[in-house]
Amino acid sequence: MDNIEKNDLSKEVRAIILSGRQASINLIKSELADCLDEICESLESRLNETGELPVIEKTVCGFTPDQFSLFLEVYRKEDLYEWIDKGADGQIDDLILRFVNFRELNRSGIRTRYPNTFQKWTEQDDEDLRAIYNRKGEAGLDWKDLSEMFGRPANAIKIRLERLGFTLSDPAVRRY
Repeated sequence: MDNIEKNDLSKEVRAIILSGRQASINLIKSELADCLDEICESLESRLNETGELPVIEKTVCGFTPDQFSLFLEVYRKEDLYEWIDKGADGQIDDLILRFVNFRELNRSGIRTRYPNTFQKWTEQDDEDLRAIYNRKGEAGLDWKDLSEMFGRPANAIKIRLERLGFTLSDPAVRRY
């Protein structure tokens, strides 16, 4: 391969890597915008219900109270998605870092406490869960014991029971 072909190949590889990186950044920006939009929607909903805007007084998940105020301000006067896409007034890198670090810390923290979180349920797990439910019924279930036994949060176990066809009086909370 001569130098011209190597340079062309290098340029092509670089373009592919950069386009993949850009696609990842765009995906993260979109997820960040979705998340912030949902938070602002929730704050607005509380304002409509109570007549008062709830105040966030401490840093939550890496975001400061001032940042939450800014998000709400942008949400009210313009498109949050467009603001983030344009660079969030020079803050986009910081916002992405906070958002990504929180997601990863949150996932690793959950895995530490519940080692089977984000793992596929096995047929044996399903059989065991069915047997326990059929033997004890919903009233006899101890969610803490089940969490320890299956290495998953109680809500994940509720979701699995519902997928297995059981109807719970206290249904699972779907977050997405």
